[in-house]
Amino acid sequence: MKFRWAKGYEKEKNRTFAFVYRAERDLRFAALRMCGAQEYRVWRGEKLVGYGPARTAHGYARVDRYELGVFRCGEQLTVEVSAHNVRCLSEAGMGPYFAAEVISEEKLVADTDDFRCFSLTDRVQKVLRFSFQRAFTERYDMSFCRTRLYGGDLSAYPEVPLSEVGERQLLERAAAYPLFWEYDYGAPIERGIISRKKEFTVWRDRAHNITPIFDGFPLEMLEADASADVSVLAFTPAEGTGSRYAAGEYGIYISRRTLSGFFSLRVHAEEDCEFYILFDEIDSREITGGKGGIEVNFYRNDCCNVIEYKLRKGDYALLTFQPNSARYVRLCAVGGQFDVEHFGMVTCENPQAYNLRCSMPGEYGDIFRAAQNTFAQNIFDVPMDCPSRERAGWLCDAMFSGRAEGVLTGSNAVERSFLENYVLSPQLKELPEGMLPMCYPGDFPNSDHIPTYALWFIVHLYDYVRRTGDKSLLAAGKPKVYGVLRHFSGCENEFGLLEDLKGWVFIEWSDCNRKDYVCGVNFPANILYKRALECAGELFEDKDLLCKAKKVKEGVLRFGFDGEYFADNAVRGEDGKLVRCADHLTETCQYYAFFFGVADRKTHAPLYRRLKEEFGAFRGSLHPEVAPSNAFMGFIMRLDLLRQEGDYARLLREVEKYYAAMAQKTGTLWEHKNIGNSLDHGFTSYIAVFLLQALGYIGDPFVRRK
Repeated sequence: MKFRWAKGYEKEKNRTFAFVYRAERDLRFAALRMCGAQEYRVWRGEKLVGYGPARTAHGYARVDRYELGVFRCGEQLTVEVSAHNVRCLSEAGMGPYFAAEVISEEKLVADTDDFRCFSLTDRVQKVLRFSFQRAFTERYDMSFCRTRLYGGDLSAYPEVPLSEVGERQLLERAAAYPLFWEYDYGAPIERGIISRKKEFTVWRDRAHNITPIFDGFPLEMLEADASADVSVLAFTPAEGTGSRYAAGEYGIYISRRTLSGFFSLRVHAEEDCEFYILFDEIDSREITGGKGGIEVNFYRNDCCNVIEYKLRKGDYALLTFQPNSARYVRLCAVGGQFDVEHFGMVTCENPQAYNLRCSMPGEYGDIFRAAQNTFAQNIFDVPMDCPSRERAGWLCDAMFSGRAEGVLTGSNAVERSFLENYVLSPQLKELPEGMLPMCYPGDFPNSDHIPTYALWFIVHLYDYVRRTGDKSLLAAGKPKVYGVLRHFSGCENEFGLLEDLKGWVFIEWSDCNRKDYVCGVNFPANILYKRALECAGELFEDKDLLCKAKKVKEGVLRFGFDGEYFADNAVRGEDGKLVRCADHLTETCQYYAFFFGVADRKTHAPLYRRLKEEFGAFRGSLHPEVAPSNAFMGFIMRLDLLRQEGDYARLLREVEKYYAAMAQKTGTLWEHKNIGNSLDHGFTSYIAVFLLQALGYIGDPFVRRK
């Protein structure tokens, strides 16, 4: 395939181009094979048929194939490709490219050079970053509807010549293609008046601190500052119905549950007009206790949930470019008059998420559907943490998502692609030798890394092989595994325990992550290290690694356990000896010990019995000396231990206690146990597996395969 880009724009940030092909004769059994970076969507005439890419490692590109069937003479394909050209945690920055082949009856009809390139100048270039993890917000200044281009009017945008760009190694896409279906929000449920606050603070985030290594547009260079524009606005409910807007009016739209995809609008502008779309997953009155109208906090999730449109007089069919997540949407008219004839969302979901259908009683059914919804929105090209703030493929999260994928879809294509990306990844210059990126594909503006997540990679690879029987990644993955272990061997103390790890030692969103809990010898990290050594030893039949794992386990038991609880860490005393931090106790540390086999129900029966009966969802004020767990990942570990034991009655009670309110409020499952950050987090789709097994729909899905 020929890799091309718009000549002269190879390094420009936030530019979008349309690559257009028009058939010169009728084609039978036609297909489009293509790849594009960094985001693209495909139109057949005025119909959306594709969004991508399927992300992969630096130096590679996954080829997508769109079946066209009979493609008539004069029919048009339009591929819009957006080049971010900034470092993101959600994609591997390899420079922009477009490559394509049109085939008919498996014979090449056209290639990249047969596509014409047009600059989509209606998207404003110099805008804010959407978040620290993702690229740019969207602002449009439109004189006419883009459907003119999709429908064949090639005079609407300036044409740009193509230039050659570096080729990539090609990989075939394995994951299913996203499913598009349109949800109609209907009429606004609240109307009101917009005013300007006398006192206000403009929301700023770390994503707005542009530096030579964190790319974007400095504030002084912006053509539009969504955060500054919206932070000044105040909203007062007022009587009114319908979908006709004048400057200074707003309307609020609500979906049945959180959805992820592209906002879709049909707008009749009676005159030049301007409006903002603000959105979030929750009504923030749930947080603030506010008594007024619905609160749509555009920055609650540490991202700029604002899309801006400036339209000349006319009729428009609008579809935002990037997938976003929302249940509550506020449309704010700040100029002119217009009618919103339709407001909806075209979802971007995994089409296999609902393959497994079953009817569960009561709130279990609500939770199960919420787990499926969460899976649908997060797992389609890589297993993402969330479809909103980050859209990134994180280690640790992905193992639980992968377990859910196999059960819910009958395949592990997304999980395999994720692991393959890591196997193919180069040694990133920002990271220590042997260290893996904490999420991938991605680029990192500094040396930030989570050392414990590199250990999760080894555990995940073992877990994947054990569950699926697929050993195809092992040979290529072995250097990665041993590279990680070599890195950690340099962090061992005289007892073989990891001490004073560098980077962000992430254990869980709770007291486990306090600096004074992770310093010195952190026992959850060492428990994970023990398990990673065991997994590598079994995968590669390495007895030395198995012996090393045994030594780490002995060290954890010697220094971390006092006969009652495992402490989170030990530090050096004045005499240089390791001293257990007896008052650093967390519930999650105990789960790490049982989940990864440092303890079990027989060797540590009193502790296990206490954990099971006096901790968890119903612990209340019991054991205040032991800090409680959070949803990520203590809850998951606890519930999985109950699943393994077969204590289904307790498991079901706790699943209902933990997750019923989440399912009710957003129809998805959350990153934290309370409202905060992502309310649609991929790893929680694993809850579906607990319900299926506990209610007897399936047996144990993780029986060991040889």
